[in-house]
Amino acid sequence: MATETELTLRLPPGRNAVFRRFIARHAGEHNGPVRERLRRIHYDTEDVSLARHGLSLCLIRQDGRWRQCLTRRGRSSRTPRTVEMPLNGPAPGLHGFAGTAIGKTLAKAVGNHAIVPRFSETLIRTVWIVGGSSGRRIRVQLDQGSLRGNGRMFAINDATFALEQQGPAEALYALALEVAARLPVEPVASDPGARGRMLYEPAQAPAPSRACRLEPESGETRSGAFRLVVRECPRHLRANVPGILDRSDPECIHQARVALRRLRSARALFLRAQTDDAWTIIDTEARWLAGRLGAVRDLDVFLDETLAGAGTNHDDITALAAAIAAKREASRGELAAALTSSRYGLFLLRLTLWLAQDGTGKTAWNGFARRALERRRRALEKPPPVAGKEKKRHILRKRAKKLRYAAEFLAFRFDRRSVRRYLAPLNDLLAVLGRMNDAAVGRALLLRLAEDTPSLAPAARTVIARLDAMESRRKPQLARARRRLRHTSAFW
Repeated sequence: MATETELTLRLPPGRNAVFRRFIARHAGEHNGPVRERLRRIHYDTEDVSLARHGLSLCLIRQDGRWRQCLTRRGRSSRTPRTVEMPLNGPAPGLHGFAGTAIGKTLAKAVGNHAIVPRFSETLIRTVWIVGGSSGRRIRVQLDQGSLRGNGRMFAINDATFALEQQGPAEALYALALEVAARLPVEPVASDPGARGRMLYEPAQAPAPSRACRLEPESGETRSGAFRLVVRECPRHLRANVPGILDRSDPECIHQARVALRRLRSARALFLRAQTDDAWTIIDTEARWLAGRLGAVRDLDVFLDETLAGAGTNHDDITALAAAIAAKREASRGELAAALTSSRYGLFLLRLTLWLAQDGTGKTAWNGFARRALERRRRALEKPPPVAGKEKKRHILRKRAKKLRYAAEFLAFRFDRRSVRRYLAPLNDLLAVLGRMNDAAVGRALLLRLAEDTPSLAPAARTVIARLDAMESRRKPQLARARRRLRHTSAFW
């Protein structure tokens, strides 16, 4: 059962009128809107010690009065702890938190350092009260304004949904899903401090973002490890979207695909035997998005790596490359449309809500890690139950990826050096299989192109012949990589 009581969505610019009309219909004439001006000044030390301790301190001016708010967010806690108190003016009063548990953390974080204003928010807030289907009242607020600090500014256009009473949040989520079905929204952190700290990050072009190495504590439960893994996947995905839309680096597309694969692999690893209707929808949408990403990625690899590696540079090959480049341009447009659509925002929201559910895994390990890894190792050794060398290698590659992801997710349960020794030959195997898969994808692409455009058929046959020759040389590499992995001791 869901227990989160607050959710924030970023609304697209210029679509607030649609949001206002939708919420007004649900709220009714007696429940809003109420408009107010709000100013918040966020404090920290120069070395952001409060943020490193999971704390956020801000001063709020509302209705002509000041108050201070101290929030603590823990890694495992879903609901942040917040303490508020009134102030006589726009200056923090840290002594007011003395004697409280959160005050002790604050004192430790501040130490002998001075706290200074880091950034500020200026907002116009519109508030409605909506009655949920379960009878619970939902506070909906639309915040429009700016975040300023370090000589920079970010625009704010967020909608926040919050239950006015503690308890199950299904009605809140249902309302948010209705909004996401109408507008291309994106879930964002409710903590403005997370975005405020971005004001101090170096301004640079979007760059590829890799999955963060997770370090669960040695005593972490099975469900806790699962949560750490899967919560990294949406961050990994979304961090690469700006680079995809900017077309600054093809690696961003690859990393976004990796994020989706890691998400699906983690769910299959930790919750293998569980049925989940909500996940079925998420998995379908993840496959849809992966398909859009894959269409562009395959063409990127063919043009930038496969075709160049084939060593052909005749005029007819240039025409072939131009035709495929046109296909890539069309696929890029389809991908950009997908990433700015309501469907993508709805996928992110469903994933966010699914991650907020209770009961997403068992707590005890009871040999789970060793059994899961051994099951994937044995699957890799079995001959794929299909005909055709390319299909066999495709299944082999998928099985090897599942083993690698499982090893990465569960590495904290074992000796790190032993894990690295095992991953080295496994990654070598995946590299060989990856190059062979790229050639297979290129071969299929060329055959379709030759059928659709007969004038390009001679050039396509020339490249296919080169790819076939390269594959013959890689077969011994594949055999050596499999043999090396087979002779490497399993770390579990």
